[in-house]
Amino acid sequence: MKVILAPRATRDWRAIAAYIRNENPSAAQAMLSLIFASIEKLSEHPRMGRRLNAAGAGRMPISRTPYIAFYRIAGKEVPILHARDGRRKPFRT
Repeated sequence: MKVILAPRATRDWRAIAAYIRNENPSAAQAMLSLIFASIEKLSEHPRMGRRLNAAGAGRMPISRTPYIAFYRIAGKEVPILHARDGRRKPFRT
């Protein structure tokens, strides 16, 4: 399977990297490398995250980070839909 980033996920990871870079520039690239190595594992094991629904949506905590990747299984692709800091409170309307 092929892991791809949806536009929203790309924006999320860029924002996360910018935040880390602001606090600790040398850590930003290391964190992104760790994140992308983790989500790339979904290409071999697309069901490794926690399943959210029958449509193939899931969430995967990124090991050794506070971040969570949300994805779905779509045929031979695993689009990463969204990313967030798991320490943040969930959005409520």
